[in-house]
Amino acid sequence: MPQDVHDWTVRHRLPLGEVVSLAQTAALAHGWYGRHADPDWRKWTVAEAQEILEGAGFRSEFFRLTGQNRAPEGTF
Repeated sequence: MPQDVHDWTVRHRLPLGEVVSLAQTAALAHGWYGRHADPDWRKWTVAEAQEILEGAGFRSEFFRLTGQNRAPEGTF
């Protein structure tokens, strides 16, 4: 973990989540918001949202949307 990330979490008294790259964040934004202007757009199902996360490289347990202590089946 980069030192600046650690320092930020301490300074703001927040728990460390998971550190991701700007490229991963941009890929997620493209996948998540890329179709919002389409006339037939609808909210993502949990399965679709998970697919978007994984397609952008967010594959760790931290980003798992279903399972123990996670969101019930529905939409995002």
